[in-house]
Amino acid sequence: MDTLNPAQQAAVKYLDGPLLVLAGAGSGKTRVIVQKIAHLIREAGFRPAQVAAVTFTNKAAREMRERVARLLGRGEARGLRISTFHTLGLDILFRKQFYTSLLNEYFDEQRTILITTHQVEEVEHILTDLMFIKDGRLIVNSSMDDIYEQYTEVMVHPDYLEPARAMNPIHERVLFGRHIMLFDQGDTAKLGEFGEIHKPSVADLFVALMGDQQQTVEGEA
Repeated sequence: MDTLNPAQQAAVKYLDGPLLVLAGAGSGKTRVIVQKIAHLIREAGFRPAQVAAVTFTNKAAREMRERVARLLGRGEARGLRISTFHTLGLDILFRKQFYTSLLNEYFDEQRTILITTHQVEEVEHILTDLMFIKDGRLIVNSSMDDIYEQYTEVMVHPDYLEPARAMNPIHERVLFGRHIMLFDQGDTAKLGEFGEIHKPSVADLFVALMGDQQQTVEGEA
């Protein structure tokens, strides 16, 4: 909160009704929203499940989730909804009823529920544990908290490609000309010198750990 200017702090602390904030590019909009979410949960008494933040793209939603998790911790942020407005609309219409019915009717200590989807980002926020099985071998079997602690994704600056590769990434992909490397138990302080750090999505982690190729190219004709 101390890093915000007076106008930004006023937007974060305002709780008396709807609030419209008009701000241009680079003015700290995302930072204000992230701080607002933390303020609602920590200071205003809202439960995470009572807070929703809506973006236009999956990339923006994932970045905001990561920033909130860094600020609050993943345990404190669990249950918070940050998604695109498309996904939020579908959740309101269909998913809440579906998952509630599924859990109420089928979940007990003797059963395991497997949820599959063509876009795992749509359910990633409700996952507590992750398991990957490849050729009969257990590749991943960890809690989501442990997954986020173990793996780090770096969008590497072109000038640092070779030093980053010397750190032995377990996977490298190229997205629109940018090299993205995945590291297992990497030194985040050191990795941060090579470029922008993110936590990998489940989909990206699946491709990295379950695929047959060390390097993939995306977004190029």
